[in-house]
Amino acid sequence: MKISNFRFYNPVKLIAGDKALGSLPYELKQLSSQRPLIITDPGVREAGLIELVKESLESKGDFNCSIFDRVPPDSSPAVVNSAAGMFRQEACDAIVAVGGGSVIDTGKAANIVISEKVDDIIELKGAKLKRPMQP
Repeated sequence: MKISNFRFYNPVKLIAGDKALGSLPYELKQLSSQRPLIITDPGVREAGLIELVKESLESKGDFNCSIFDRVPPDSSPAVVNSAAGMFRQEACDAIVAVGGGSVIDTGKAANIVISEKVDDIIELKGAKLKRPMQP
């Protein structure tokens, strides 16, 4: 059977390209965020890219950023749970993922843990998600 078309709905906004960083403060303000958690990996942080993100946010708005920079190339439930724990501990109100696929996937999975109000992503194995996601 050949499928002629399909629809895919993905409520996660990705912004990339020339001068994309300049739009981040605007995007977060639209979401009423003041305390974003920046999720990244050690390489991105060591390259100085996270400081550019923080400077962009702090120069164009009243943002207090927390940084989770422990995402490995292949993330795990423990890393996801740790990122979600930092989000809660630091009273964050949005997630900004800066990096590649593992970082983005970790951010999305941490968002699920946070939004579904559980402590371990494994608790949600096979579950239907019921709550709206965080920005």
